[in-house]
Amino acid sequence: MQRSPSYSDAMDMVRLEERAALVALLQVRPQSVRWGEITAGVVEAGSALEVWHRLVPPTLPSLPGELDPMGAAVQDIETWAAQGHTMLTVLDGAYPARLRGVHQAPPVLFTRGSVLPQDRAVSVVGSRKASERGLEIAANIAGELVARDVTVVVGLALGIDTAAHRAALEAGGRTVAIIGTGINKAYPAANRELAACCSPSSGPMPLPRSTPS
Repeated sequence: MQRSPSYSDAMDMVRLEERAALVALLQVRPQSVRWGEITAGVVEAGSALEVWHRLVPPTLPSLPGELDPMGAAVQDIETWAAQGHTMLTVLDGAYPARLRGVHQAPPVLFTRGSVLPQDRAVSVVGSRKASERGLEIAANIAGELVARDVTVVVGLALGIDTAAHRAALEAGGRTVAIIGTGINKAYPAANRELAACCSPSSGPMPLPRSTPS
């Protein structure tokens, strides 16, 4: 017997449609609207679908075998999920509240691992070509943050980023890596293993033995 759609099924469908509408808006850029304006409009309306219908007039059905922008967006979202990525939009409750308040907040975040909206976190930043003393200071700071149950937020570059990540992970702490090159691309390649340490698809991994500098 076929199961009747439940309330949660309906809500999942609504959420998928909203996410697809946001992705389609960002991909199509109707009326040459900038992504920052799209984000602001979606937040103000509380609905990406509403903005999509306002900016994109109804068109004739797509040709057989050709996806319309919304269909293509759904396909992309399903591909990202299959790759193990969690997608958060600026309308999702799990989207970091403090980031949402930033001017031109990113409309979409892709994450791997655990997302903790109320996480206490401190960023550690510094030079890619740091001195040995600088690397030591970064590692000490990261270790002290972990000791106080604070998440360490860092990029994945060489130098200070690497030192802070390694120290926090070796101390059994939680880190968040901000990746500016796309979540599927490990850059620099020397930090591929470091990036994989927090990957839920690969399971726990030992830290690489050498520290890039």
